[in-house]
Amino acid sequence: LESFRTAIKWPTFNPDSNLNCVELLFGEQYTKKPARRPKGAVSLGLTPYKTTGKRTKLWEVVEARGLTSAFNPSADRESLEVLAEMYDSEEVTMLRDFRFLHRVGTSVLRPPTEESVDSEDTEDLEYDSGLLHFVMKDGRVHSKYSQTKETGRASSWQPPLMNLSKKRDIDYRRILGDKYTKPIRAVLKASPEHLFVESDFSGAELLAMAVQASDRDMIDMCLSSLLPESDPRHRDLHSMVAINAFQLRDEEGKPLRPTKGALKKAGHEEKRDIAKPVDFGYAYGMTEDAAYRKIREVLGSRATLEDARLVFRSLEETCPRLPQYFSDARKCVTSPGFLINCYGRLRRFQKVFDAKQIDDQERQAMNFPIQSAIADAMSEAMHQFWAYREKYGKGSKSKTKWYWFVLQIHDSLLLEVPIKAVEWVMKEVVPECMSRRVEMVPCHLDGFPREDPNAPYHLGFESKVYESYGLALKDDELKSKYGICL
Repeated sequence: LESFRTAIKWPTFNPDSNLNCVELLFGEQYTKKPARRPKGAVSLGLTPYKTTGKRTKLWEVVEARGLTSAFNPSADRESLEVLAEMYDSEEVTMLRDFRFLHRVGTSVLRPPTEESVDSEDTEDLEYDSGLLHFVMKDGRVHSKYSQTKETGRASSWQPPLMNLSKKRDIDYRRILGDKYTKPIRAVLKASPEHLFVESDFSGAELLAMAVQASDRDMIDMCLSSLLPESDPRHRDLHSMVAINAFQLRDEEGKPLRPTKGALKKAGHEEKRDIAKPVDFGYAYGMTEDAAYRKIREVLGSRATLEDARLVFRSLEETCPRLPQYFSDARKCVTSPGFLINCYGRLRRFQKVFDAKQIDDQERQAMNFPIQSAIADAMSEAMHQFWAYREKYGKGSKSKTKWYWFVLQIHDSLLLEVPIKAVEWVMKEVVPECMSRRVEMVPCHLDGFPREDPNAPYHLGFESKVYESYGLALKDDELKSKYGICL
């Protein structure tokens, strides 16, 4: 931090202060308050990327409409990512990386207290917060869980282990380089004579969208995507949307095969990458501006608003039942004032008259039937795992048929399994409890089932085995090291 302050000639610069960051990045004319930047300190004079607020807007759109005085420029993580790439600025890059490391260092990876570091007994360090603060005498971290969110999704705290995701690995790797040899979540290790087995739903949100909208083509595509890519029936929705959006053709002028591998081979992998976040974001009421920002994360400055429009149009043409379904979901906010998902979970909406509040609730209504369906499917899967273990594993003294629940993160479940039971869990328990016993049926928005001769539907899944969480073992490693044949 001191070297950064020296570089920008601002001894008191506070990276946690949004006002300081706005002055540094854009200039004090955007803060609407007296300048805090000392005389001679650096101001980069960049053009803002987007506004602050719950529903952000692109600054170029706000500027074109002459509304800059009504909005404040954002200096959040996304803005710093874009500005660093757009201007190739060392100062923006340093600020982005420092804020990320500072946030990690004061939360998950908080260092030990100064008192314990200064003491003679360095083997007994004390932590007043962070992950290591919650390590118990048994060497484990016992997080607290709640399932009381309206969508049915679980949340964890003390510590929030759900935040140990792989999404920020790219940031650690960029900052630390070769020093970053293992993901942060690898600090969680299986007990001796045990391994972790992680199973997560595959393409669950897309299948839920397809089933609830009764979009036959989309359902078929989601189910076929669960087949091996070598299977000629395999089709991938993200690839199909990209192919239709950008008219991707082979050397003979024919549409490419809608698979991830086919697009990669043809040099169009990034086209699929920009379709993917839009496909998922559609159920959240994603706007074209928001889609453009997601596409920028892939294409950088090469992204255009027209890319977002093409992908939106392609998705609605590929899955024609989606627009009407989500339009009907939005209407439920005002009449009848509630909706019910396919597992019977009800969501009520307050009667409001403010246009912004109505819009917020309408976007929640779009997302609720999908997000809550996956949450309820996971709850059902966890129940099935427990019931299966109680029926077939209870009393197993040799522990050849047993497992423990370790962690649940949204649509994935982490089990700790005795080495002798890994094959049983992977080959028998997971397929039974994650898929065959978890049913999804299409329903109207009032909760009553739709007629569908092909129902019920079953979610797909993927499973991995770890010694340390996040470092998946390959099949040959499992066989040579543990004699496990999958």
